[in-house]
Amino acid sequence: MSGEQLQRLFWPDGLPESRARLARHGLARLSNLGVIAPLARRVGGARSGSEGLTFAVGLAGQRLLASEDSTRRVRSPHTPGERYMAHTLAVAQLYVELMETQRWGIADVLGFEPEPRRPYLGRYAARMTLKPDAAIKLGVGEYEVSWLLELDMATEALTTIEGKARRHLEYHRSGEARRTHGVSPRVAWIVPDEQRAEAIRRALDRLPAEAERLFAVTTHADAVALLTAGVPV
Repeated sequence: MSGEQLQRLFWPDGLPESRARLARHGLARLSNLGVIAPLARRVGGARSGSEGLTFAVGLAGQRLLASEDSTRRVRSPHTPGERYMAHTLAVAQLYVELMETQRWGIADVLGFEPEPRRPYLGRYAARMTLKPDAAIKLGVGEYEVSWLLELDMATEALTTIEGKARRHLEYHRSGEARRTHGVSPRVAWIVPDEQRAEAIRRALDRLPAEAERLFAVTTHADAVALLTAGVPV
């Protein structure tokens, strides 16, 4: 996550200067303790201060998060490629914005799982795994609303998008989501702008008619409004 995102999550109150100062001290202390680790690539250039730094979970943080019976090795964080970083920060930004809606009483974030793995049986009983960018569950009024998210950065071909959508449709048809999680969530494609949204809508139009109710396409700017609107119809 970026320093700016962490500040919005954990130091939300007070004047901007006070929040920025508290965030700088807090992030520096966590970095010194090894709970988080600053990465080499900045967001917003060298003058952006700690807000422009990006952070990964540090060695001490990994040990704190590991369960007692975990066999996963602790690894030193490394700086990923620019495209992967941008995509990861986009997912984190959505999480931050959803948590802010909870603070404002708009919705309750009941679950946010980045990069979940959803196994299912495909055609001819083939074992398949769906890998969306995130799975979320929100409490909106008296309802619980579940979504699978695909955050598009306009870097993938539309044929690739169509292929992903067909896997989502196959997962939906398998009934595995309802058996395992109690609900078959809709899928939100979150894109940079309206031009890209129209292109993806055209790609999704090539799918069977039932896909129309399964998929929603929105821009990054309008994503939170869509996700917190209540029960999709």
